[in-house]
Amino acid sequence: RVTESEDGDKALSELQWQWVSKQVELLVLADPIKHQRTKLLFTLLYYLYPRVSEISARPGYTPLMSSFKKHRSGVWVFSIPQSKGGKSRIIPCPEPVMLALKTYRQFLGLRDFPLPDEKIPLFTRHQAGTHGREAGILDAQLGIEAIRGIVNNVFDLTANAMAELFPYEAQELRGF
Repeated sequence: RVTESEDGDKALSELQWQWVSKQVELLVLADPIKHQRTKLLFTLLYYLYPRVSEISARPGYTPLMSSFKKHRSGVWVFSIPQSKGGKSRIIPCPEPVMLALKTYRQFLGLRDFPLPDEKIPLFTRHQAGTHGREAGILDAQLGIEAIRGIVNNVFDLTANAMAELFPYEAQELRGF
């Protein structure tokens, strides 16, 4: 469902991101157990601009909490060992990302920041898988389709909320 706008731009406008952020906050208030994960996901998407494939499980790769690393300079980074084209990336994490990570980890009952050898998946399922190699496993990392589903759901809810005041932006958001 991710498409480009008429001008070829895939990024959301500042207005759209404000509404998306507000919608995520409302979701967290309504169901924190389900949506603390959503808040971290959208914080990563907004500030680090990763591909969905870089933050979701795929054969041979599972993003872990320890994908967040403290660089020798003291700056926290998000490490992607293999991105599109087989290249690795290290993305510096601004303070809002680290605050969202800390909040999410505290919510899960974990220490504020991951240790280098931590093997906890970044975004785990809330329900056990029903098929495939991870059938019956609850704490498995979300795959591409699951993460896209979360993103599309939030975009749809946001577009519904925006529709009356900002119909153009709402329709464009549905296209993403």
